[in-house]
Amino acid sequence: MVRGLSRNEQLIKFFVQAAPDRLGRTVLVKLMYMADYEARRYLGSPLSEFTWTREPQGPFDSAFYSAKDSLVAQGLIVELTNATPFGNPWYQYQDTPTGAEFDFKASERRILEYIVSTYGDQSREEILADVYATAPFKAVEDKPRHTRIPMEIADGIKKKEFGGVDLDELIEAAERYRRGLGVPGDQVIQLLRQGVA
Repeated sequence: MVRGLSRNEQLIKFFVQAAPDRLGRTVLVKLMYMADYEARRYLGSPLSEFTWTREPQGPFDSAFYSAKDSLVAQGLIVELTNATPFGNPWYQYQDTPTGAEFDFKASERRILEYIVSTYGDQSREEILADVYATAPFKAVEDKPRHTRIPMEIADGIKKKEFGGVDLDELIEAAERYRRGLGVPGDQVIQLLRQGVA
């Protein structure tokens, strides 16, 4: 079990590990972008340390390369190279049996699981369509290459829609209830009514 990975390394390892087959570079990067986007919408902050910029194939950060290279060097993932029909290199990633320790909070893990369940069976084109439809990317779609994507415009949007409910607190309360440490709401109301009577 490898410990002490950066957030970027953890995200790459998580998605490569979650993929049923080899995961192409474009899809891997876009899954991480969508994870940051959803985390910003629900939690107000990203999961990664990437600074996303507008590139020809959508959001990207060259910091991906150092995180990926580190994981390959540690034997946590394998990078495979193929060629497209046009002779361009095409990269895929595969998990290895070497495990890694993730330090994601419960809310962050839920977001990651949502990304996997939502996009796991979608084609590259379907994923790209959703990426291009996000408000931060739309804000720079007509801008030059290397323009920073203003991810912060998504911060807390869902939290505000839900009246300020904190996802971490909600998940923690649900976990306490599942472990038998909480009292169902209808019982609380019944107890309050008994106390008033």
